[in-house]
Amino acid sequence: MRFYFLKKEGRLVLAVDDDLLALDALRLILEATDFQIDIASDGVEALEKITNHFYPVIVTDLEMPRMNGFDLVQRVLGLPQKPVILISSAFSDVNTVVKMMREGVYDYILKPYHSDELIVRLEKAFEVSELRLLKQRVEEERDLRIKAQLDWNLWKEKIVKGNTDGTDQKLIGSIRTSLSQGAGFGALVSIIKRIEKKSVKEENYFKVEESLVHALFENGRAAKRVIDLFEEMELIVSNDIVSNYISIGEIYECLEEVRSEVQDLLSLKGQTLLLGKNHFVTQNLFIKGNLESLKKTFLEIIYNAIKFSIPDSKIYITLGKSSDHIQLGFLSPPEKDQQGNYGIIEEYESLVFEPFFRISKLVYEKIPTLDFGLGLTYVDKVVRKHGGLVRPYLVRNYLDALGSRHFVHFEVELPLAQMS
Repeated sequence: MRFYFLKKEGRLVLAVDDDLLALDALRLILEATDFQIDIASDGVEALEKITNHFYPVIVTDLEMPRMNGFDLVQRVLGLPQKPVILISSAFSDVNTVVKMMREGVYDYILKPYHSDELIVRLEKAFEVSELRLLKQRVEEERDLRIKAQLDWNLWKEKIVKGNTDGTDQKLIGSIRTSLSQGAGFGALVSIIKRIEKKSVKEENYFKVEESLVHALFENGRAAKRVIDLFEEMELIVSNDIVSNYISIGEIYECLEEVRSEVQDLLSLKGQTLLLGKNHFVTQNLFIKGNLESLKKTFLEIIYNAIKFSIPDSKIYITLGKSSDHIQLGFLSPPEKDQQGNYGIIEEYESLVFEPFFRISKLVYEKIPTLDFGLGLTYVDKVVRKHGGLVRPYLVRNYLDALGSRHFVHFEVELPLAQMS
């Protein structure tokens, strides 16, 4: 299957309508934007165009000759690669609109068109199209990945030829870096040494520079955060924290809260966070878990995405569902790291969850991640406590016209639960 890039320049809309005046009005509005428009006078002509070219977004009227909008929508929704469909109508038939949206139509627009409303809805439609295409591609690559992992000969060859020395050295180096660099334990040792050298004893007291005392307090607090985090992870592992039923709708609302809370951090690098919404969000589906710890988990993954992603890029959150799990995908285009790699290379896919493991030695003070290489350890403990799995891997970038050929994909699977 061929996948198409959705670049900001020249985003293509197919408008289907037998009313030439309505098409002209639509064309005039879009001329002042970066949207491009192609037109068809009925469903038959539209299908001919769709056969030869993929249109991310289609705006179609309902009442047309030869093939009306209802029949066109049914045909289009049966395609392997589905465009985002908006219904345009001169009348507000609520029942018709609700019925068609249940069947897969994304939105509707009333005629006559109002430019601001039309542009906003088209922007949202293209966001949805990006997320759909990305999710579809991720699922295909995941299937190929699983197939490769199940290939015994490939697995055996990987073990035989694998260089464990390099990854062991990386893990040991990361522990040393985390405990010796920046705020925390290593800095405490350095500050105490300086206090020993510079302090002056006066009777029953030591006279110490104020700046050293402030640094001692600050790094003492940082060290305490690490101890507190270990205590929290110990409580997660040893206690039942997954006793509550959480609806899929509540998880989606939690992700909306996360998106709202990180807006200031996203602005530091000009990034955008897009959250996809699937139809099953409104269904009566549940997991057993702890929403507070899950929210902290989602935040930690997003913090890492913000830190290591290209400036001015988009970070995506996708939602999916299998027969017995919900699937959350966090995708971001990575910057080149200090070793010249993009994202999480295969040798590190498991190591990133080890305590103190850090791919980058840089400290990001403005982003409140659980530092010292413990953030993803926390993520792994929480997800596993919920009976789920979290795994990072690279997938090809088919969307952004930026400098990264791949996305880092953090995939989280949580098991569905039956209400008792």
